Amino acid sequence: MGATIKDIATYIPAALWTNEAVVSRINKTTNWLHEGMLERLLGIETRYYAEESEQVSDMAAKAAMKLLHRNPGLEVDLMIFASTSSDMVEPATSSIVQHKAGLNCPSFDIKNACNSFVNALHVANSFVQSGTYKNILIISSEKLSNSIRFDPEDTSQLRDNFSALSFGDAAVAAWITSGSKNNGIVYEKIFTNGSFWNLCQMGCGGSAFPRDVERTYFSGKTLHLKEAFLAVAPDLIRSALDTCQWSVSDISHVFTHQVSLDALKTISQIFNIPASQCENTFSKYGNTASASIPLAIHKAMQQKKLKSGDKIVILGLAAGINISIQCMIWP
Repeated sequence: MGATIKDIATYIPAALWTNEAVVSRINKTTNWLHEGMLERLLGIETRYYAEESEQVSDMAAKAAMKLLHRNPGLEVDLMIFASTSSDMVEPATSSIVQHKAGLNCPSFDIKNACNSFVNALHVANSFVQSGTYKNILIISSEKLSNSIRFDPEDTSQLRDNFSALSFGDAAVAAWITSGSKNNGIVYEKIFTNGSFWNLCQMGCGGSAFPRDVERTYFSGKTLHLKEAFLAVAPDLIRSALDTCQWSVSDISHVFTHQVSLDALKTISQIFNIPASQCENTFSKYGNTASASIPLAIHKAMQQKKLKSGDKIVILGLAAGINISIQCMIWP
């Protein structure tokens, strides 16, 4: 058996933003958004934004320290910072988080859009199984509010950035360690089709657009992205369940990346399970990118929905396009 999730801690910024507040801020210069539009089209109700002075590493360190505080004596062998967001291009944000959280273990970044956390879980599983590291801390910290265009110049800019209006900020720290003969990761697979790389972008900070301020805003064709996922995801899911010899009725929960309430309903339909078995964090927290899956698992843990022996599926969906599937027996 592979690695398992021992504990999860979260940090949510203090500033709660309702749909009405977001619409009001955008409509200061336009009248293009109407009351109820965001909830009707996206399914979101609220989200949280970090303060302007609050860095990605600040939120990450707060989540990490919360986990360490309630697990005294935990000796972290490795820390992986896994997010779409970062403090800067160089150095790796993991180094800054390590310093702020008071850790002294080796650390590095993993960055693969909204699949950053689940890809880090793939890496952590290999390290744990090989015996290289015993206790690994995976931290995802997302400050996506920086990429929202609150002052669009025209309806074209608004449409291009519209899905970003569901973005929320959050940080999550997860303690990964070895499972037992009865629990842990039993299956994992990553799928990538790079021909769809240009559907969702934030082009700033790289060699293509090193100084283009306009590229600091999110640009996304999310409908086309959904179509690309649906073309391959059902077969990947069926293959995973067949390999594990699991039936749909065996699955207790599906934890998936959440970009809209409709996308969450689509996942439940693909698995043919009730929507209640796909933990919804989107309505309250919005799209928190790589933090969304561990945030959903944490919610289920808090509400004591996860029981020892439960069979769960972790489904990562990310721009690129990238799909990650992990099947786990809960400890």
